[in-house]
Amino acid sequence: YQVGLVSTNATRTVDCPVGDTFIASPYAGLVDFDGANSDVNWTGVAASEKYDIFTADLIRIWDGIGYKTYYYFNNASYPAYTGWYDAEGNSPSEIDAGKGFWFVRRTANQTTTAITFGKPF
Repeated sequence: YQVGLVSTNATRTVDCPVGDTFIASPYAGLVDFDGANSDVNWTGVAASEKYDIFTADLIRIWDGIGYKTYYYFNNASYPAYTGWYDAEGNSPSEIDAGKGFWFVRRTANQTTTAITFGKPF
């Protein structure tokens, strides 16, 4: 991608190796980040079943002061709560156009971690 180039594709997929990957929002609009109406498919993300920030994959989003860290929660007993949470139980809602976030993949799990953005407009 070139600076200023806006994707017109229906989706954009980013592969994430183990470690830290900076991912920019590929679209010129707000991207719903979490929840039932999410524009992002978090395929292969390593989740915690017990709100454990030390084992789950992480995302870090700049809030103007520092990075806010969220971990991925997924427990078969509580499917409605699958998603990203910070230590206080808050979820990120969206990523603004032109912004990005750090994705921290903790382990080389069996599946490939690929984050797919759906076109939000």
